[in-house]
Amino acid sequence: MKAQVNVVSVLSITLIVLVLTFVSYIWATPLIEEADNLQKKEIMESEMIKLYDLALQVANDKSKAAERLDIVAGRLQLREVCYNDTAFEWEANLKLPIEFAGSEQIILGDRAIINTTTQQLIQKVGKCNNGTIGLDPALALVSKGTVIYDLVPRPISEVGSTTCKSIKFTPGDIASATKGVHTVIFEWDGTNTTSTGIHPNCTSIDYELVKVTIR
Repeated sequence: MKAQVNVVSVLSITLIVLVLTFVSYIWATPLIEEADNLQKKEIMESEMIKLYDLALQVANDKSKAAERLDIVAGRLQLREVCYNDTAFEWEANLKLPIEFAGSEQIILGDRAIINTTTQQLIQKVGKCNNGTIGLDPALALVSKGTVIYDLVPRPISEVGSTTCKSIKFTPGDIASATKGVHTVIFEWDGTNTTSTGIHPNCTSIDYELVKVTIR
């Protein structure tokens, strides 16, 4: 009889341990996933900052450069944005804490426009508004959702001028990629001037063409 009681006690304790382990696993799994996804988001942002600098360098120097990139999630692609321009995008549908799933943010390339008399904010340049040569880069790095990073070209001009300059991404033979280690190649591909179907504040835009190839 005593042996039976001992067996029942051991089985009861084992069952309780199994139940507690299962409940702990169910509770902890979403937290572990979110922590892992936050790490992936940090990697994505760091890599896109490198590509932001690289794209500007290639356009300014009329050169060619490459960056090795570990796509930890999602895909790289070109997509249309802002007045028929083309953005270089890294999109990954990651489950993140609610505070990270907010509205669009400009990580690099934005500038606050201040009223010099009142010192109050008038507006920010934003991703689609034209900027000013010497003050604003021709590219903005934009973050939104869960998680998308875009390199968005922006027309820039001299103060009071409607003749603008900008960058235009064009596809190479392969311009998209999914998870894995790849090499992103930015290559200056000439210039192109257009005066139709463009930004409302520009009568013409001189584009520095940057070809995107992913190996």
